Amino acid sequence: MASYSIKVVDGLPKEIYLTFTKGSPVQVGETYTLYHLQQAPANASGHGAHGGHGGSGTINFKHEIGKMQVVSIADETHALVKVLSGYVEDGVRAEKAE
Repeated sequence: MASYSIKVVDGLPKEIYLTFTKGSPVQVGETYTLYHLQQAPANASGHGAHGGHGGSGTINFKHEIGKMQVVSIADETHALVKVLSGYVEDGVRAEKAE
């Protein structure tokens, strides 16, 4: 599933944009889930570890923090959004709600 970033523009009123790649199928009225991404080290022990073959990588955890809706398409890579619930700050990620 495509993941997008959020850009908060300070001003009165505060403007919040969904940032996406050119050609993405973002449309007015769509609802998106907002989340923070947290990385944690993957632990290889407890799974019949095979002698610890180097780094075990990381696991990404999504923490849902709210919902937003696309209000208008600003340009080829930005859409103005309104927050329906929760909170938004720069760098928050968004995925289209199912």
